[in-house]
Amino acid sequence: MVGELLEADKRISSFIAFVPFVGPWLIQRSEAHTSKEKFWLTWFSVSVTSLALFGLVSTLPTPEDRLASLHQRIDRETKVLGDFAKRFHSEHGAYADKPTWKRFADRADPRFFDPWGRPYRYEPSPNDVTIGTLGRDGIEGGSDEDADFSAHFPPTQGDQPAR
Repeated sequence: MVGELLEADKRISSFIAFVPFVGPWLIQRSEAHTSKEKFWLTWFSVSVTSLALFGLVSTLPTPEDRLASLHQRIDRETKVLGDFAKRFHSEHGAYADKPTWKRFADRADPRFFDPWGRPYRYEPSPNDVTIGTLGRDGIEGGSDEDADFSAHFPPTQGDQPAR
């Protein structure tokens, strides 16, 4: 019976090798394992932990991935706002002026705000509209997340005022 308990203790303590960082330390303190078993269990534990950490780190987004995702988001949001401006143009025969656009943004519609919480810049002209952002820093110029981004939206050919 004592032998069975010792064997069960040995099996249970062998599973401890799967516990990162703590497993090797506990295995080395085990009296139920031979030095050869301790070596292989410790080696196995360190290997599995290293592979798991490598797998975790390799799936983390890189700064380039974050920047690409941010640019895709800004591009997607400006296209939505451009479509909104074109629809306004087709219904009213002209693009919304800045005060009208500001009223839309003041309604707290999240579509009108860039990823940093500032309203997208809106520059209408008789022939087109430009929608953009000054980037994270809110200052003209810059690079990476601080870079300016803008998109121009001319009216489509079928844009006539609704009658």
